[in-house]
Amino acid sequence: MLTMSAKTSLIHVINLPFLATEVNDAHHQVTFHARSMLLEAGRAGDALIAAKKLVKHGEFKSWVEVHCRCSYPRAAKYMQVARLTKSIDPDTFEGGIDSFLEANATPRKPSPTPAKPAMDQTDAEYVLKLQAMVVRATPNESAIASNKLAGWAKDAFGISAEEAVATAEALLPDAHLSSFQVAAERVAAEAVTKLQATEERLTALEAQLQQMLTRKAELRAEFSAHSRTELIEMLADAYVQLEQP
Repeated sequence: MLTMSAKTSLIHVINLPFLATEVNDAHHQVTFHARSMLLEAGRAGDALIAAKKLVKHGEFKSWVEVHCRCSYPRAAKYMQVARLTKSIDPDTFEGGIDSFLEANATPRKPSPTPAKPAMDQTDAEYVLKLQAMVVRATPNESAIASNKLAGWAKDAFGISAEEAVATAEALLPDAHLSSFQVAAERVAAEAVTKLQATEERLTALEAQLQQMLTRKAELRAEFSAHSRTELIEMLADAYVQLEQP
């Protein structure tokens, strides 16, 4: 039979130093087994990589399923560990296989954001219709149209309402005009075109007239050197030449 003093000696003294020792010992076991697991995973991966080089192309997965006790996804992870441990020391890592692979995985490139479609004439007309309601409608209707325009511009094109209105106005610069104003501007544009054509024609006629005046002056100077009798003879000779067949 144990005495009181003997019984007391069998009771562990639970204090902070004891608890720290427990934590440290458990942590040592965890890290030891984790590192051992990575080393063994790497060893399996090396063997799998070697086997993959020996089997026929396309038959490696079947070979693993038939001859190995691990699944093919697990075998793939073993090979990843083997490749990574060639450049990364597993002794510096305290987690398991999956954590090791996640920590050393190559980050994926983000998928490119798909380009938003360009605004066409129908879209522009819709934008300007909503903008007209924002400007001219009652306060309540204006607020509804404003929210609708902002939401639609963002969802359809990824832009603000202001940018959508600016784009629409660039596509349809005459959209704010009435049909009468559009017709009047068209008539004015046609008149300007005709006026420009007339001015070009007048410029050409002025050039022709100047040529005629220059030639007239040349003839006047040439004829002034002859007497009246000589001029009559010259005209007679010219007439005779014209009459000859």
